[in-house]
Order: sequence, then C-alpha cells, then structure tokens
Amino acid sequence: MKKYLTTFLKTVGGNDNEYSLEQRIFNFTSFFLTLFAIIGGIANNAINLPFITVWTSYLGAFISVIVYWLSRFKNIFNLYSILIYLITAFAILGVMYFYNGGINGTIIYLLIMLLNIFILITPYSYQYLVYIFIYSDFFILVMLEYYNPDWVLDYASKDQKVLDHIVTMVYSMLFTSIIINVFRKKNIEDRNEILSINQELINANNISTQKTEHIETLLKELNHRVKNNLQLIISLINMQAATLSDSNAKMALTQASDRMLSLVLVHQKLYKTQQNEDIFMPDFLKELVENIDNSFQTGGNDNIIFNLDNIYLNSEKAILMGFIVTELVTNAYKHAFTQNKQHQLQINFLKSDNTFCLQIIDNGIGFNTQIKQYNFGYQLIEKLMIQLKGKWSISSELGFGTKVEIVI
Repeated sequence: MKKYLTTFLKTVGGNDNEYSLEQRIFNFTSFFLTLFAIIGGIANNAINLPFITVWTSYLGAFISVIVYWLSRFKNIFNLYSILIYLITAFAILGVMYFYNGGINGTIIYLLIMLLNIFILITPYSYQYLVYIFIYSDFFILVMLEYYNPDWVLDYASKDQKVLDHIVTMVYSMLFTSIIINVFRKKNIEDRNEILSINQELINANNISTQKTEHIETLLKELNHRVKNNLQLIISLINMQAATLSDSNAKMALTQASDRMLSLVLVHQKLYKTQQNEDIFMPDFLKELVENIDNSFQTGGNDNIIFNLDNIYLNSEKAILMGFIVTELVTNAYKHAFTQNKQHQLQINFLKSDNTFCLQIIDNGIGFNTQIKQYNFGYQLIEKLMIQLKGKWSISSELGFGTKVEIVI
C-alpha cells in the first residue's frame, strides 16, 4: 500500500530530481484543490447549498486544473504563478464565504489551510506578501459580514451545516497531513544526506590528519638525519683540520667548516619553526656571526654591532646570504684584524622599499681596492651574487677598515 501511495504522490507532484520541494507541494495543492472543488461542488449540490456556491466550486476546479497542468507538465512555476493562484483562489473563496454561512461556515478552514500551504511554497523573502494578502482578505471578509450581515446566506438546516463542516474538515485535515508528511519526509532526507556528507567529511578529515601526522613524522625524522649528517661532516672536517700542520690547508678546511655551518643554521631554523620557506634573518645572522667569532676565539662578542631590520627571506636566499656573510666575516677575522688593535665588526641588514641591503663593516687594516682579488672567496661571492640577482661593492682604505655592501 505504501509503495502505491508513494508512486501516486510522485506521479501527482513530480519526481524529486526534476522538481523542487516547493513546486511539488504547489502541484499537490493545485491537484487536490481541483479534486476538492469538484467533490465539493457535487457535495454542495447534494446538500442543496446555494447555486452560486456550487458553481464557484466548479470554477475553482477549472482554474486549479489549468494551474496544475502549467506547473506539472509545462514546468511553469515562479513567484508570479504563486501569487496569481493565491489571488484567484482567495477571490473565489471570498465569494463563497458569504454563500456558505460566513464566519460560521467552512471557508475559514480552507483559508487557514491555504495560508500554511502558500507559506511553504512561497520564497522566504516574499512570504510577507502572503501574510499581508491572507490576513487582509480575512479581515475584509469579517468586516463586510459585520457591517452587512444580510449579505451572508446561512445554512438551510442544521444537517446541511454539519455535513458541510464534516466534509471540509476531513478534507482539510487529510490534505494538510499529506503536505506535512511530504515536507517532513523531504526534511528528513535532506538532514540524513547532510549528516552523511558531514560524516564523509569527518572521515576524510581524519584520514587527511593521519596522513599529515605521518608526513610530519617522516619530515621530522628526515630533518633529524639531515642535521646529524651535516654536523657529522663539520666534525669530520674539523677533525681533519686538527691533524694538519700546514696552516694554509688547515685554514681551508676551517673555512669549509664555517660554510657548512651556515647550512646547519638554516636547517635548524626551518626545523625549529616548522616552516618550509621563510627564515627570520636577524636571529639567523646573529647566531651565524657569533659562531664564527667563537671559532676564532676572540674573547667575546661585545665588539660586534648588529643593526638588523625584521626581515624574512626564503630558505634558498637565506642559505646564499649565509654563505656570503660567512665568507666576508671569516675574511675580516683572517686578514683585517691585527693582534695590537681591538677589532670591531658591524653587521647591518636593512630594508628599503623592495630591496634589502647588507653591510659588513670592520675597523681592520683595510686594503688597496685597486689591486684585483682573485682568491676563492671572492669568486664564490661573485657566483652567489649571480644567483641572488643582486649587486655588491667594496670600499676600503689602508688603515681605516673595509665596508662591503650587498643589495638584493
């Protein structure tokens, strides 16, 4: 039985995939109002209600069947069709109101039923029109009856009144129940669908979280191994340097170790902050320069002045800048500072518009900039500047220190 009822309702209202819930309710309304109007016309005639009551019922049936045909088979359903049907239905009911006992008749049941139906099918932003029209219509009818009681044609007998009330009440309750069940069923289906989608999203999120945690675990392990390998290489280089007696070879290995140190520091910053791109340069440069200072055993970092803006660079640029700073600071300690003069080193890294300017200034012995430099350090800086797409310059004077400026 339930299967046949479901098939019947789908046939009347239309398929869920083709019609919206509002249009299907509209189809139900126009279809069942057509049946009710026909049955009501026949019943009104059978219980000897006034002629106009009978034929307004048939007129309502005729209009309803046209509206149903347009919506169900021509798919014409919009705000205008709703309002036209609303106005037409209430105009007919307004006429029947006076020939059907007025306030004591059954038209009130139909007005209340249609109020609920039209609220369901009318777009939310236009529902106020339904309220205004229906309440105004009801108020006007009651006022007209109040001031013109002779307009109302009462029932011919008590039996006639009881039968009319029974038929209309049964129909109104049955039709309202059908609409509520259809609406409730659709609401349950939508809710279950939403819950199902939500559960799928939760499951997908859990899987994604598990994968993310697994990837993070692998990255931590990878970072840890990379860090250990870099430190192992630095240790091996330092151990090898310690066994050498040749000062030039020993210094070359020490420089290689310092260059590796910049890689280790960048890696540590990325690992600690769990970032994959940006390095906070003030912390990075301070730690790098102070480590180089300690490697030369100068006795403290008090003679290093830092003037650093809050600048972030991606890891690739940070590594290149680390190599350059390592090279220049190491050269300052090796060649610029003498035993009989307290050294001073200034590191500036400043932002100006869209450029960054790095300055390394020492108070060392200086050198003649006219003499071309062809050592490995300068060649390395030239190569790194090409990768950074920047410019660099050196200004120095014998006895007055050196200033290196790099703009990227």
